[in-house]
Amino acid sequence: MDSDPHRWNNLKRDLKHRLGTSGASHWMDELQLLSISPKRVVIGGLEHEIYRYDLRMNHEAELRSALARFYPDKGGFRDRLIEYRMGCAAGPKQIVEQIALPLNTSAESTASTPLQLASDSANSTPPQRFQPPVVMAPAVGEFNQLACRAADAILDDPGQRFNPCTIFGKSGLGKTRLLHYLRDVLSKSHPDAALQLVSAEAFLNEFVQSLRKQRMAEFRKRYRTLDVLLVDGLQILKDAKQAQTELLHTVDTLRTLGKQVVLTALVPPSKLDGLLELLASRLEQGMVLEISEPSPADRRVILDQLARQRSLNLPPEVFAFVAETVHGSVGKLEGALLRLEAHVSLMAQPITLDLTKRLLHDLIPERPVSREEKRFKAAQGILKFLAWKFEVGLDELTSTRRDQKLVRVRQIAVLFLKEMTSLSLTEIGELLHRNHSTMHSSLVRIEKQLKTDSFFRSKLNAIREELLGKVEAQDAPARQARLF
Repeated sequence: MDSDPHRWNNLKRDLKHRLGTSGASHWMDELQLLSISPKRVVIGGLEHEIYRYDLRMNHEAELRSALARFYPDKGGFRDRLIEYRMGCAAGPKQIVEQIALPLNTSAESTASTPLQLASDSANSTPPQRFQPPVVMAPAVGEFNQLACRAADAILDDPGQRFNPCTIFGKSGLGKTRLLHYLRDVLSKSHPDAALQLVSAEAFLNEFVQSLRKQRMAEFRKRYRTLDVLLVDGLQILKDAKQAQTELLHTVDTLRTLGKQVVLTALVPPSKLDGLLELLASRLEQGMVLEISEPSPADRRVILDQLARQRSLNLPPEVFAFVAETVHGSVGKLEGALLRLEAHVSLMAQPITLDLTKRLLHDLIPERPVSREEKRFKAAQGILKFLAWKFEVGLDELTSTRRDQKLVRVRQIAVLFLKEMTSLSLTEIGELLHRNHSTMHSSLVRIEKQLKTDSFFRSKLNAIREELLGKVEAQDAPARQARLF
């Protein structure tokens, strides 16, 4: 069997040249040929779902042609199924030229089978499961510095310091990523150690199943003989008292044996509703650390690392815009970059500031409205209402015309603006293009009439209530207030 990896590398170089500047360079170098069988080709090494989509939707025809050119001995590829897998195969990268599969093998029958890597020797390697990419070290800023330092201390001497260690913070701040990083580094530095990274939900489900099937001894043996236990999302167990008790005994056992326990949660154990007091107390005896929301400086550090990991070159103005405007979690920043990356890959267009604003419009918080802007907006709303109510133009209220109707509407406007806003008479005058003395005179006249004219007063009260939303005015468009 031909196992020369040069054919695949030559195919990638040729395909990359043919695709040119289409954006394929983001995923082409990591592409792996995992297997070729009579019915399918399995491609791996794709780090993101968007690359799989790009390859399938935009470049599959070119890939089939390239496979036919470089692998003529494997038969035609026009109608053969191409399966794209995320991540890379476990262990060293290997080119697998062919895996013998029966011609009647279906996609369903092989979907759950571990990927077997072929070798030149008669004794093939044990089956290897397809693994996700190794998690990169987290970007360190003030928002997560203490948690990252604690993680480094755990990596240096697991089980001896900060045990148990509980990391809490809002969703999307990197708690789960930190657990995955701990697992990846410890699995390399301590290859013989028994490590388990489990979500609290999976722990709960496994506990329930073990309880139902009367296999609690196996469950306890599995978790209490670990060297490192990493539990993600402690808050899932808040209403599961029995599972909490089991976790408590597991933590106690591992601590006694000098084994490491790290957990994550949305809030500190002492503030987690529904958590057993004894479990909360035990976790509080260890190290409890918070990851807060990243500051603008932190976001720049995170953004720089994420962009470098993706080989995504952001113009300085785009980098500054994203770092300053995409607030909240690390996940939001990562999502923002993924959108930009997808556009580059799928549309083959450069990233500009205008494009970035369009793509990320829903991630950008609205600019806080100042007190002055709120006052001005409220005043404009009052003027617009009165213009509609008395069927006059808004521009007429600020004009120099002095007919009786406009003068009266201006007087009502001065009264309402004075009552309903904190604007001074001078500021009201600026809105109506009048001076302070004119506004003062208008206010005195209308207040005097209100005291002496009960009909006018009742009409004005009704309009005031309508303006404030206390009276529905369904037939208002067909009705004009008549105060003259």
